[in-house]
Amino acid sequence: MRCPKCGAQVVEGAAYCGVCGYAASRPAPSPEPTPSVSPPTEVTSHEGIIAGSLADGWAVFKANAGYLILITLGGLLGLFIFASVISRLIGFESALGLIGAGLVNGFFVTCIYGGMLKIILTMARRQEPVLSDLFAGFKYFFSMVAIEMVLYFFLWVSGLLIFIVASIFFKSFFAPLKDSQLMQLFSPSIAVFALWVLFICFIAFFWVFFLSPLLLQVMALRVGVVDALKHVRQQYKIGSYILFCVYAALICASGTIFFGLGLLVTCPFAVAAVVAFYNRVLVLNPPKY
Repeated sequence: MRCPKCGAQVVEGAAYCGVCGYAASRPAPSPEPTPSVSPPTEVTSHEGIIAGSLADGWAVFKANAGYLILITLGGLLGLFIFASVISRLIGFESALGLIGAGLVNGFFVTCIYGGMLKIILTMARRQEPVLSDLFAGFKYFFSMVAIEMVLYFFLWVSGLLIFIVASIFFKSFFAPLKDSQLMQLFSPSIAVFALWVLFICFIAFFWVFFLSPLLLQVMALRVGVVDALKHVRQQYKIGSYILFCVYAALICASGTIFFGLGLLVTCPFAVAAVVAFYNRVLVLNPPKY
């Protein structure tokens, strides 16, 4: 046996080299040293994330209520003006014109909503918001078009299914009452239409909130829709988020009372909750690049 330091001959089993004093029996270092502190394990618990996100969203809304109501009102007025101009230019006389106007208006809504998400995300992170961020969604043209097409498809399919189911249900429900005095004051067609509009509002809010993580990933991480979808699949527990979207949609739909004025409160509050959910998910499961 030789000393690993000076090369001198060492008696087998000796603790030290007799020439240089090196600890000959020192164990060889491990190729992968064991860390003194174990690395943190990935946090995957989503318990309480829905209630916590709603509480965080309400806190953000209360702290910035005037600003959020202002941009919501401005966005709604801008949408009304833009939709009126586009509808007049393209027209609703034909099915093609109706679809075209809907697509253009939908793209505008998607971009403005993406900008609103970015502003609220800035507020949630305790940074100073910039009003020009309301139009930041237009920088991501192709991503916004892709998300808007998916949203448009789901809205049309959901609306058609709800209309068919509601028509069948209410016509069969009101059929025994068709000769009653009540039916002289209340038309089943009006009931079907009113409930169809209500359900359409709920479904619209639901799909908008359901696709919000894609918009947030595109706006915050500056990635394409495909990469954003991969990140969302990695991070989100779909069951929890579907339930959260139902709550958020119900909150928004409740704003339709008082002739829709409640939307100025419920919409920004629900959007702030969506952003809070996104922030909490980022803490639980950071995106894997």
